[in-house]
Amino acid sequence: MLKLSTFIELDEIPIEDFLETIRLTGKEVSEKEAREMLEILYALTRITIKEYFSPE
Repeated sequence: MLKLSTFIELDEIPIEDFLETIRLTGKEVSEKEAREMLEILYALTRITIKEYFSPE
């Protein structure tokens, strides 16, 4: 059975843009930490889309 997340494509934010946004808040994170943060944000986004827009 295919999962709905298979069909959800998100435009990914370039890591440099994400790092710049984080730095504007006064926080310093490594590129690895920023990538992990983005992975979590993408997962939450997919879950939210599935929850509210799923035909089930």
